[in-house]
Amino acid sequence: MSEIEQLEDGVYADIPFSQYLAIDRISKHGLDSLARTPAHYRYQRAHPSDPSEAMALGSAFHTLTLEPEKFDSEFIVTPDGINRRTKAGKEAWVFFLIEAQGKQILTADQRGRAQAMADSVRRHPLLQALLADGNKEQTVLWTDPDTGVPCKCRPDWLCDRLPIIADLKSARDASPEVFARDAARYRYHVQEAMYMSGLSVAGRPKDTWIYIVCESDPPHFVALYQSGAAERQLGYRWFREDLVRYADCRFTDQWPAYPVEVQTLEYPAWAFSRPQK
Repeated sequence: MSEIEQLEDGVYADIPFSQYLAIDRISKHGLDSLARTPAHYRYQRAHPSDPSEAMALGSAFHTLTLEPEKFDSEFIVTPDGINRRTKAGKEAWVFFLIEAQGKQILTADQRGRAQAMADSVRRHPLLQALLADGNKEQTVLWTDPDTGVPCKCRPDWLCDRLPIIADLKSARDASPEVFARDAARYRYHVQEAMYMSGLSVAGRPKDTWIYIVCESDPPHFVALYQSGAAERQLGYRWFREDLVRYADCRFTDQWPAYPVEVQTLEYPAWAFSRPQK
């Protein structure tokens, strides 16, 4: 077992993200897979996928906003002018891939967009003060007191003097209606519940969660949101249900997929409303 896997419960600074991923504890990403089926969780754990273009842009945006000093060591930009159809271009591309080992590859457009998004966040009048006082990308490790499950999370920003967690999100549309749908789809309320629960167990409680949402297309406008009371309550309920289910699967070593019997398909309510032509 590696040294990083033997870390005890606590809050740690300066753990690289690659090492954080290697810590054998359940994360919110893992709970998302488990919520689909436990079999999906187990498969994705054994076969991690490469980051998509959207994920790469989001990761670069996070780094340039919160940890710009780490950008050059974690990312590399595809060079211009390489014609991979020629012998010289193929050789140049191979040398680039060798140089890029261990780094995330971005296009020049992604690099420019990520920087513009980071600049937009830092120009926001409320965020200039909020992001001037706190700790970025700390690793929180804890054992859930009810299930005994080892957990982990990595909050984007923990304020020092204020009881605030700031979570950075990129979105195609940061309007309230669209972001609310995205938040429900990607289960951001479960993330909020898990992170706040973990910090409480770790002795660093926070009672306020703020979403910093930056649009990925120009002009990269920024919106700030908090969850409503009903959304927070739902997040805690789903988090507890997911964690109990994970604990049961872990104890029995049974990771089922979909039910084997024929199920009745039920449409959502919106499907029964004929669209206006």
